[in-house]
Amino acid sequence: MAITMAMVSMANTMVMASVMAMAMATGNMLNKIISCSNSKIDRIT
Repeated sequence: MAITMAMVSMANTMVMASVMAMAMATGNMLNKIISCSNSKIDRIT
């Protein structure tokens, strides 16, 4: 039981880490897109 519990906890931490990494990557992409659009708008105005 202890071994399976440890494996489950390790899997959960790995999943959480991957989700956090994906969220950070998407956030960075969104920030880049927003900054690019903002610079274009500034150029137009």
